[in-house]
Amino acid sequence: MFVVPIAIAALALGAMVFLSGCSIKDGKNNNNEGNNTESNNENEVTIDIPGDRETTSDAEIGEIEEEKKLVYISNEYLSEEEMKENAQYIYDSLLAEGWSKNAICAILGNMKTESTINPGLWQNMDEDNMNVGFGLVQWTPASRYFNWAEEERLEPYSIDAQLARIQLEVQGGGEPGTWQSFRHDAGMSFQEFTQSDKSPEELAEIFLYCYERPIDKPQPKRAEQAKEWYDYFN
Repeated sequence: MFVVPIAIAALALGAMVFLSGCSIKDGKNNNNEGNNTESNNENEVTIDIPGDRETTSDAEIGEIEEEKKLVYISNEYLSEEEMKENAQYIYDSLLAEGWSKNAICAILGNMKTESTINPGLWQNMDEDNMNVGFGLVQWTPASRYFNWAEEERLEPYSIDAQLARIQLEVQGGGEPGTWQSFRHDAGMSFQEFTQSDKSPEELAEIFLYCYERPIDKPQPKRAEQAKEWYDYFN
C-alpha cells in the first residue's frame, strides 16, 4: 500500500500551493535502496515544501498555513478509516472545483461501492489487466483511462489525476457517452449533477444510472452510503 502524506503550504492570500521534492516508496518492498527520503515510514510518499522563505516577507505572501493530507493507494480494499482519509481529500478537492456538497457525497457513495474510494484498486484485484475496471470509479476497460493518463503525462495511480479525469468528463471530454442523461428520469447533464442541491440519495442514484451503469440495478446501498458521507461531512 502507498500511504501518501502530502505536505501543503497554502498562502492565505493568493491561494497558492507549493509542491516539490517528491520521493516514493512502495510499502510492499521494504528493501528499497537509494531512496533519500528522511521519513522512517517505508510506506510514505513525501512532498516537501520549498525552503528559503526568509527571502520573502509575510507582507508579500501573507500568512502561510501548513497541513498534511493522507491518501491511501493500493490494490486492496481500504478500511473505514482509510476511506475517510481519501474521502476527505476528494471532498476538499471537488468542493474547491465548485461541486455541491450533495453531489460530492453522491459520488463518494458510489466510489465506496466501486473501489472503497481507492485510486489504486483493480477490479477483482486483477492487477495490470487492462480489460477490467480500475480506479476510484472503476473506468472500464482500464486501458481507456491509462491511455489518457499517458497522453497527458499523468501518473495513473494519482488521486489528482483521477479527479482531473472526472472533471474532464464533467466538461464533456473523454469518450462519447460517458454520461448518459437519458438513463434517469432526472435528465440532468453531468455538469448539472455537480451543481445540484437534490438529496445525496437521489444524486447517488442518478450517478449510478447515468455514469456507472452496472448490470444490476437498482443498488440502494449506494444512496445509503451517500447519506452517510453527507452526515459525516456535516
